[in-house]
Amino acid sequence: MYNTRKVKNQIPYIFLGKVTCILVIMVAIFLMVLFILPERTASANNTAGGTYTITSVKIEEGDSLWSIAKEHYTEEFSSLTNYISEIKRMNGISSDTVYAGSYILVPQYVLN
Repeated sequence: MYNTRKVKNQIPYIFLGKVTCILVIMVAIFLMVLFILPERTASANNTAGGTYTITSVKIEEGDSLWSIAKEHYTEEFSSLTNYISEIKRMNGISSDTVYAGSYILVPQYVLN
């Protein structure tokens, strides 16, 4: 005798597996583009202190959020602590930990 077991609703599970796979691949590509892009700078409005820019900075081994902030800080920001808070807000991070090889956005003012 043959085992004639019915297979119910198999097509939706196969479809969900393919959709999930495609979504995972799309997210992986997005993250690769986000963290592998070379350093870029975007400019905004001019102020008395210079032009407000946003720079993408690659985190190197031994870097900390504090060391990166000290390197890019200018007097237009009220304090180094507020500047670090702004960097964290821009990058959507809550801790002070940064990882070598990744990129973060850093605001700064550049003299004209």
